[in-house]
Amino acid sequence: MKAVWIAMMVVGLVGMIVCSKKQKSNPAMQPVAFALFIVVVIGAVMLLKGMMGGGNSQILNKEMAFAHSRGYVVGKFLGAKAPGKKVLFVADPSYAQSKTGSALLDGFKEGYGSDNVVLDNVKPSKTSEEMSIEELMTPADMDTLLAAHSDAGVIVTTIGLPQKARNMKYFSQKGEKPVLFLLSSGMSGNNLGKYIEKGEIAGGLINNIKADYRAEAAKTPEDTFKIRYILVDQSNIKQHMGMFE
Repeated sequence: MKAVWIAMMVVGLVGMIVCSKKQKSNPAMQPVAFALFIVVVIGAVMLLKGMMGGGNSQILNKEMAFAHSRGYVVGKFLGAKAPGKKVLFVADPSYAQSKTGSALLDGFKEGYGSDNVVLDNVKPSKTSEEMSIEELMTPADMDTLLAAHSDAGVIVTTIGLPQKARNMKYFSQKGEKPVLFLLSSGMSGNNLGKYIEKGEIAGGLINNIKADYRAEAAKTPEDTFKIRYILVDQSNIKQHMGMFE
């Protein structure tokens, strides 16, 4: 049954991605996206129930291996572009407290070749219990965070960029600026692919829609990464532009 719940989650996630791309032109997609979200939640709950049997540790170790591979590959990619810099990880401080978050950070430090990594998060000027930080944060909020870490040479964001990201000071900054990488592209509507194409954003991470989530981790982080993920940069952005709209 685990395969059924995993398949349900994958189908739901893919459907949500498709709907999110179409919501701007077709508002009717919003309730469909919500329904697919419920499908994902149900699949996750049932999968967790199945994990309570005895395979919990094995599954957790597997997910930690995949998280480690994400961090390792991204770290190695950025280490080649901007080695030895302070890295700002835009993420909630509790990110490192989860086992998968900790595995990703460990993998990143290993791949990047340095443990000079600082976690900090955007503090939106507005708050709302109904809205996520991705929805609430503004370009000015992100500017404030980056200004507080002006000595960072690399920025990795787990929450994407705010809506109207083009208004961020980062994109109008002249001269040398930090290398920016998207572990998540965040809210739709920013057309971030064009920034990757121009080299203003170093790259981004996306899930491979053809991934086999039943597959075990491979022997190396690089091969493990290839099972589920794709690193997008200037070399392949044209193939994946739709994932960064």
